[in-house]
Amino acid sequence: GQARADHRFKKIRSELGAARLESEALAAAADATSSEAVSEASRAEKIDSAESAAAQKLGVYKEQVDAQTIELHSLHDKLEMAESATAEKLGGYKEKVDAQNIELRSLHDQLEMA
Repeated sequence: GQARADHRFKKIRSELGAARLESEALAAAADATSSEAVSEASRAEKIDSAESAAAQKLGVYKEQVDAQTIELHSLHDKLEMAESATAEKLGGYKEKVDAQNIELRSLHDQLEMA
């Protein structure tokens, strides 16, 4: 009976040792998984931060482009107004020149008659 009890005791102790080893291996695997999860979260945070910074830069660029577009439209409007004013002045000058030409022709005709 004693030998049998000893054998059984050794078997249980051996099973406990194996269970302890398996438990330690599982704990190590859990630690590794936890550490991996932490580093994944950190990586994801860095990516989010970079994306956020990029989005902010894009927003700033968009504002700059919008402001430049408004300025460009304003300059275009000013140019059109200046062109229109120049055309009006040229029209006025042309009328004066035409009137002076008519006057010159009239004087010329009067000279020929005299």
